[in-house]
Amino acid sequence: MKSPKHTLFWSGGWDSSFRILQLLISAREPVQPYYVYDHRRKSTSYEIEAIRRIITGLKKEFPLAAALMQPVKIINKSRLKKDAQTRQWYEELNRLYTLGIQYEWFARISRQYGIRDLEIGIVRHTEEEIPLFNLDLERNIREEENQYRLTDQPVPPSLKLLENFCFPIIRYSKDDMGTEARKLGFHHLLALSWYCYHPGENGIPCGECKPCQIARISGYEHHFQPSSHKPVREFRFPRFKKDGLLDLST
Repeated sequence: MKSPKHTLFWSGGWDSSFRILQLLISAREPVQPYYVYDHRRKSTSYEIEAIRRIITGLKKEFPLAAALMQPVKIINKSRLKKDAQTRQWYEELNRLYTLGIQYEWFARISRQYGIRDLEIGIVRHTEEEIPLFNLDLERNIREEENQYRLTDQPVPPSLKLLENFCFPIIRYSKDDMGTEARKLGFHHLLALSWYCYHPGENGIPCGECKPCQIARISGYEHHFQPSSHKPVREFRFPRFKKDGLLDLST
């Protein structure tokens, strides 16, 4: 297997799953996915189950593409070291935009593990869906070597929280991804992804969290397979290796 050209966070959600499948099936480029494990999130079992289902389908239907994917590495959020700089940037951004805490985790991971050019799934949104953060980020993005990266002097400066990241799908809308997935023949795999933060005991999305609101406003709920909304077994996370990384795909 070639060394991975792309490293990215894979949450099992629509955006990151699209990027994984696009790289493997269409671009035929090696990929190293990372999953950030947080035992307190109700959605963890569903996210991991989505990843398992997508990997299973990929191996069955696109074996050559599946061979380009490195085993998923899990990073335990509780093992991350505190980072005063990333915390400061995050708090400044959060006052402006009410930003998800996962971006602070991602920044700590990139600095702690020395991983640069990590791809994250920030997409194009309308002002009705998500707001100013995405719009301001787009204004501070430069295109370089077929990738989108943060400018050297972003405004506001606290956007440097995202300085180690790439934003490959920032020009895509949710529906754009669904359309491209159909054309490339992997929409049925993308439809196995998961999006709700607070699923009910019956496995049905809550309808109230931010991803559910975006799914409703964007009108892409219909893309998901019913099997994505079935209850799953609670994920029992094994003991970590010393470095906090674990092979998920076996």
